[in-house]
Amino acid sequence: MAQTTNPGPFFQRVPRAHPAAQPFTYPLAREWAEPDWTRLPGFRGVTRAEWETAQWQRAHTVKNLRQLVAVFGELFPNDLLDSIEKDQAERATMSMLLPPQMLNTMDTGDLWSDPVRRYMLPAFDDRDPEWPSHPLSTRDSLHEADMWAVEGLTHRYPTKVLAELLPTCPQYCGHCTRMDLVGNSTPQVAKYKFEVKQPATPRSSTTCAAPPASATWSCPAGTWPTCPSGCWSSSSRPCSTSTASATSAWPPRA
Repeated sequence: MAQTTNPGPFFQRVPRAHPAAQPFTYPLAREWAEPDWTRLPGFRGVTRAEWETAQWQRAHTVKNLRQLVAVFGELFPNDLLDSIEKDQAERATMSMLLPPQMLNTMDTGDLWSDPVRRYMLPAFDDRDPEWPSHPLSTRDSLHEADMWAVEGLTHRYPTKVLAELLPTCPQYCGHCTRMDLVGNSTPQVAKYKFEVKQPATPRSSTTCAAPPASATWSCPAGTWPTCPSGCWSSSSRPCSTSTASATSAWPPRA
């Protein structure tokens, strides 16, 4: 039998992971300044006082392709516009909501490759044909519903909670991890909505006087200082009963 010599090692083992290449070098070599918004046809007549007003920004947020074209005009490639329109119909999990300041950060010289545009406003051709989204992406990718204390109230960390009070954000990211709740429904995702019901007759619930420092919390959601049932217990000061006037109900998550 012929003798062979192992030429290994066949690769150089890296003792630790290295950070990915970053698109910017900090601190920036140039002056930190907001891009000139008047370069965009839809914002040429906008004054600085208007631009810096939150109310104006909210009122001129782009919600559809017609408004998008009105802002960029001929700077927006027609083939990119067609690809975004196709994505909205066949792939998008988020509706469109882009404030002027976000649009102003996009590189009008190469909107196809601009990272802000690709994340905030995905095009059909941006997506991988086999994996249009992350392989583990789901309606509830962060698994917040698994840690609900009550519907809409996620208790994941010992010192804080996440309360989903509104189904909206100032802007909608194209790859939002809360696609099941945030924004308007798309052909791919029917969003859950808050539903608040006002009963005709107030129902009984439990409220407590201010608990002493030695109080023991006994709550279905776990041990934390803001129990929705108000059920701290102490041998010296038990809870008292009162009334609550509203209840909330969410459709069950799939």
